[in-house]
Amino acid sequence: MRLVVILILFCLSFSSIGVAQQTSHLAFASEYIRQLSDNERYRELADKALKTEKGDDRFSAIIHGRTRMVLELTSQIRALKAMRLRKPFDDIPDFISTIYRRQIELYNSEITMAEAFISGPKPGVDYGALAAQEPK
Repeated sequence: MRLVVILILFCLSFSSIGVAQQTSHLAFASEYIRQLSDNERYRELADKALKTEKGDDRFSAIIHGRTRMVLELTSQIRALKAMRLRKPFDDIPDFISTIYRRQIELYNSEITMAEAFISGPKPGVDYGALAAQEPK
């Protein structure tokens, strides 16, 4: 009898290997709401820092705030990748991750622009074109 129980438990342990466990819709919604709240909090902190700074400190604030957002969004993408929803909602985590990746691209371009301004004049850099990109 013990052998049968051990054999059944052994077989059941192999059947669950490699199978992604489904995430409840409530757990997904809770995580997404938490992510939105964190993103809004970090955006407000970045905006507040940007309003109080002048000159090169303003560019430092952009770099700091945007880097914080990139790190947070990267972490959130990892959390979304671990979630598995039932159909027809199974593509929502990937869709949100795609949006986050696009935001990361925008933040990285802002970081690059701020770094160009803070590092000082360099030949071949069109600072006017960079400055025109910032408001966009």
